[in-house]
Amino acid sequence: MKKNWDRDWVYFSRRARRGMFVLLFFFIIIAVLPRLYYTFINPPMDFDIEIIPLTSQVDETDENESAANSKYKQPEESFDPNLYSIEDWMEVGLSERQAQSILNYISKVGALKVASDLKKLYVVDDELYDLLKPKINLPEKMDGLLEASFKEGETESKKKADKAQQSETDEDTRNKIYRKISVNTASVAELQTVRGIGNFFANEIVKLRGYYGGLVHPTQLLSIYNMDEEKLEELKLYLEFDETEVDKININIATYEILSKHPLISSDIAHWMIYYRENYGEFKALDNLLLCPYITPKLLKELTPYLKVE
Repeated sequence: MKKNWDRDWVYFSRRARRGMFVLLFFFIIIAVLPRLYYTFINPPMDFDIEIIPLTSQVDETDENESAANSKYKQPEESFDPNLYSIEDWMEVGLSERQAQSILNYISKVGALKVASDLKKLYVVDDELYDLLKPKINLPEKMDGLLEASFKEGETESKKKADKAQQSETDEDTRNKIYRKISVNTASVAELQTVRGIGNFFANEIVKLRGYYGGLVHPTQLLSIYNMDEEKLEELKLYLEFDETEVDKININIATYEILSKHPLISSDIAHWMIYYRENYGEFKALDNLLLCPYITPKLLKELTPYLKVE
């Protein structure tokens, strides 16, 4: 007899069928009961929702909190920053030094013309400017007539300042007459006549110019021991650096020993110069040195006062 395997597969006993019906019953109760409860027994309350724009209130609150938490204080009345004293600026929240710097700026550059000019003062940051802006008694921008008036006043002030400065310059020139001496030709004794150059510096300068064949720029003296920028600034008033007094090396005939002896020419560069001459002929111009892999445009600029091709 042939067995119906599919029928046996889906066959449930009476106990299994009862269990399934019980589970289905509880599932329906769980799914439906909450809906029945909130619909007939305890319906939810109705709420009336009113949407109120809060933008203006938030802005005002932020401004009030910002002013309360700021290290600066807004003036109670409108003011002209050109007329403020040190004490007035200190009441706003600046230090005495910062307040003095504002007065110095106005006295040197001139009066502030528009409100935004206050932002040019480095002690006035964005926070302080935003706090002061509503109280600044200056126009937002100048009209043509007012601007022309300011320009005329500035021109007159500038002329007076230039005249005073020229007068001071002439006076300084009369009081300071510098007798410059050539670094490349002066003797040790002559160098020591310069204020600030003693025996040590004089001998070191002579040695240094001997290494180079002459000095072409004041910064070369910085390689001397104990020579600094401040001292060099003083010495530059009395020293003259003349490129025409430099001993130039003819790179078409100079030997390896002469070339490599120069402080700016390494042994590799000297070997390359000799190799180039022997294989390609004489150098036609100093620019030919850029063919050397060891010579950069910057180094060529430094070498140019010391080299020649004829």
